[in-house]
Amino acid sequence: MSTIGKATREYQLRWWTLGVVAISVINVMFDTTIVNIALPTFQRELLTTQSELQWIVNSTMIILGSLMLITGPLADRWGRARMLQTGLVAYAAASVAAAFATSGGQLIFWRAVMGVGSAMVLPATLAIITDVFPREEQGKAIGIWAGVNAIGIAIGPILAGLIIENLHWGWVFLINVPLAVVAVMGGFFVVPNSRNPNPKRLDVPGAVLSTGGLALLIYGLIESGRLGWNTAEVIAPLAGAIVLLALFYVWERRTAHPLVEIGFFRKARFSAGIAALCLMALAMMGINFVLTLYMQFVRFHSPLETGIRFIPIALGLFMGAGIADKVAARIGTTKVLVMGFLGIAAVSTLAAFATADTPYWQLGLIIFGWG
Repeated sequence: MSTIGKATREYQLRWWTLGVVAISVINVMFDTTIVNIALPTFQRELLTTQSELQWIVNSTMIILGSLMLITGPLADRWGRARMLQTGLVAYAAASVAAAFATSGGQLIFWRAVMGVGSAMVLPATLAIITDVFPREEQGKAIGIWAGVNAIGIAIGPILAGLIIENLHWGWVFLINVPLAVVAVMGGFFVVPNSRNPNPKRLDVPGAVLSTGGLALLIYGLIESGRLGWNTAEVIAPLAGAIVLLALFYVWERRTAHPLVEIGFFRKARFSAGIAALCLMALAMMGINFVLTLYMQFVRFHSPLETGIRFIPIALGLFMGAGIADKVAARIGTTKVLVMGFLGIAAVSTLAAFATADTPYWQLGLIIFGWG
């Protein structure tokens, strides 16, 4: 096929490609909320400790956060569709193994493998969108991509509640398999295996330093809640993280082919945006984890009732996303960020002091989602 014919075919199929990408993203994003609703069930069925519950949630996040800096450049070299499909297969296979885990340790391990698949899927999806859509349509396509992320987060709790109350808990993982099969099969027909024709040299030292540093940092932060900040088991990984990330910074400034352009962080808007995203993700993960246990262990709600009570967060998320750009155009991005973080902080504070008698409406979850 000629270059013009190939380009024309890719352009004609771009919305089908977006559909495959959307299925891939929603498959992965289910996981960010669906597992939280199942935590009490894991504790009851697998006899897991509180620390193991945290690791069931966070093992995926550690691997995902550590590997995403690497999988993006690898997809540029190896082929984005190939990376997407390989990641989906790995994610589905690990989901099947997780569904049949017989201990907390096994579930943590397979959840970590799911993180490897997620790290291959998410960067590839965004790269595919920017490759197949012309510049004037990329904003709309990326907006749909972000919206699908939100839909996955919103549907997850309710879907988890329905599964746990009617099926074996393993189906919270097995549900990933048919979605992955559809995305992989669709990808063979409509997603071009694009790659960067002039890829940068892979920054292997930077990848090793960043992966090791981020993994140690996240490990230390998670274990600090269980062991305390003044224990060697926490101080050692945090100190190691500081050393590795400092070496990563020095290396990235000197190498000719950096994994991350350190110069971007000198721009206040860029750094503020990254910080805002990190804080938002921390707040979202924390409130999902704590409120799930609160709703089921303190308020004695069923998994489905718990999932339904997360709906206001999803509604607030959609409301905030729908007006944020318009409000920012009128009052400025900084003020919008401040308003959002004030809402998140207020609801987090209310949740921290909630008791068994706290009225549900006082938690203000719709404000949290809006923020």
